[in-house]
Amino acid sequence: MVVRLESTIEEILDDLISRGSADWLGDQLDNHIAETDWEGVAQDIADICGVARDENLSSSLDLLEVLTRIRYSDDTSPIPQVSGLDAVGDEEIPRLARGELEEYARQEGERAWRRWQNLVGKHGWNEDRLEELDDKSVEVNQDLTDMVRQKAGDHLRELQQHLVWELWPALTSAARQRDYAGARGHAASARLLAAEAERAEALWRETTVHSFSFNPLTLSWPRDLWLVFEEWQSARL
Repeated sequence: MVVRLESTIEEILDDLISRGSADWLGDQLDNHIAETDWEGVAQDIADICGVARDENLSSSLDLLEVLTRIRYSDDTSPIPQVSGLDAVGDEEIPRLARGELEEYARQEGERAWRRWQNLVGKHGWNEDRLEELDDKSVEVNQDLTDMVRQKAGDHLRELQQHLVWELWPALTSAARQRDYAGARGHAASARLLAAEAERAEALWRETTVHSFSFNPLTLSWPRDLWLVFEEWQSARL
């Protein structure tokens, strides 16, 4: 009986560990993001959410608690009637809002134009080369779009890595140490992560079809350059 109990306990723990294995959960995500593969990324996020919201997780933890009490504990108090779905996650989950992406684009756009301003200040400006402002604007806006898209993709990777390397090991470690309240709390945090992953996937998809830009005339410029920018903007209207 003891051997069978220990064997069953180990089987449940091994199953819990394998559910969050990095071997299958994150192998394709990088490639799908790089290829802007909407369907691939959607499936990757569905896999992440499937692990985080596994309906069998709560029952597995309940069974594990019963078996370990029988095998290892002298505690005869009743098992708390707390469903894993009722547990509240209190861990910090990586988050990213669209407003943060817009602010990131603004900061990077300002930084790019300030670098250009420093170069002009160092090497001088020829007012007959207004077309260079068109080229610079296209370059900056393309870079901003690429950087924002990368940031949104990096957030998806961060969520996958957080689940695989931090949250899930914490859950299985708590279960192995017979801290079932802690394990249920980690499971609740995993569900929060799943909700963020779905929202973040939609945000990443939005960045793949949206172009980001920065208007350099929102910055302060020396008077001579300001007049150049006004002439440049007028020529574009």
